[in-house]
Amino acid sequence: MAYGIDLRLLALAHIASGASKAGTARLFKIHKRTLFLWLKHPQQTPGKPGPRTGWKLDREALLKLVEAQPDLMLKEMADTLQVSISCVGVTLNKLNIKRKKNTAIRPSIPAPSPH
Repeated sequence: MAYGIDLRLLALAHIASGASKAGTARLFKIHKRTLFLWLKHPQQTPGKPGPRTGWKLDREALLKLVEAQPDLMLKEMADTLQVSISCVGVTLNKLNIKRKKNTAIRPSIPAPSPH
């Protein structure tokens, strides 16, 4: 959470008037570390974070991998693409690709007898 510039200016002015840093932090209810950062960079103004520019996972590579080997598990895809399992899962969800359950590794359940 970014604090407003007015709070920053008030806190810095309070310290400049001779108040202690710990007392100023308590008075304005800000963390001491935040106050020390403000003292280190007094002219820096809070800003909004910019858009995310790069992705850790190449979506085209993931699509090619899914097309070439559709039975791969998420862990195998993550190992191949050198990313985390959750990264692969989130990206597949964003691409609206639903994963089928791999029934080859599960024991088959026998059908109920018709008695």
